[in-house]
Amino acid sequence: MRTPVPAIVYRPTRSAPATLLALLLLIVGGLGTWLTAYRFLTGAWPQRAVATLDAVGTVSFSS
Repeated sequence: MRTPVPAIVYRPTRSAPATLLALLLLIVGGLGTWLTAYRFLTGAWPQRAVATLDAVGTVSFSS
């Protein structure tokens, strides 16, 4: 009395999205590490980062 083995269901791979997410997280982590090290070494945030955050802060998301 053997139970029939169900057929294997094909599912698409998730390697491409996982690789893209890993690269994105690696880039964001590297940028965060660089900004933190710069802040600790110089005592101030990089001017370009400050300007970018100021520009993003002035954007209104209301419709």
